[in-house]
Amino acid sequence: MLQRMIEAKAIMLENRQLKATLDLRQRSRDTVATGRIVGSSFNSPRRFAILSAGRSDGVAEGMPVRSADGLVGRILDVGQLSSRVLLVSDRASIVTARLLRNGMPVIAQGRGDGTIDVRPLEVGRNPFRPGDVIITSGTGGLYPPLVPIAKVVKLQDDGAVGVPLADPANTSFAIVEQPYEPAAVAAENAPAVSEAP
Repeated sequence: MLQRMIEAKAIMLENRQLKATLDLRQRSRDTVATGRIVGSSFNSPRRFAILSAGRSDGVAEGMPVRSADGLVGRILDVGQLSSRVLLVSDRASIVTARLLRNGMPVIAQGRGDGTIDVRPLEVGRNPFRPGDVIITSGTGGLYPPLVPIAKVVKLQDDGAVGVPLADPANTSFAIVEQPYEPAAVAAENAPAVSEAP
C-alpha cells in the first residue's frame, strides 16, 4: 500500500513537471527539442547533465537549455541520441544577467559546487539582497532575456551566492532552444581571420 502511494506521488510530480515543460515549449518561439534529464554530476567540481535529446533531434553544440523553472545551461557535447549540458553552476559557465528587482547588469558564474557567484558590473556597494532573483539579460546573443537563473541565498563583500532555480536534481524535463541571436553567437565564435599583406 505504501509503495503504491509513493509511486502515485512520483507520477503526479513527473506529470506536473511534464505539463510545465510542454507549456514552456508552446510559449518558446525557438524550441528545437524536448528531452528528459537522465543524469547529472553531483560530487565533481565539473557540473554536467545528460539530456535525452541529440543530433537526431536537431540539437547542436552551444544551444541554450532551460526548464520550466529557469536556465539549466548550454549544450556542450552532442551525440546521436543524447547531449551533455554544461550547467550554470559549472565554473566554466558565465552568463550575462540582470537583477530582476531593478534591472542592474550583473555577471553570474558557476562556483563548481552547485551554486553561482553573482557580481555587479560596477564596483561599489553590494546591490544584492537575500531572495533576489537573477535573470538572463539577452546580452551576447546566446540566452534569451528574462529567463530566471538563480536566487540569492548569501551575501558576500563584493557580490552574492545564488542557487540555480532549475536544479537538475529536481528537474525531469528540459527544452533545447536556438540561440537568441544566432548571428551574434556565430560572429563571437568565428575564428579570427588575418588579412594577407
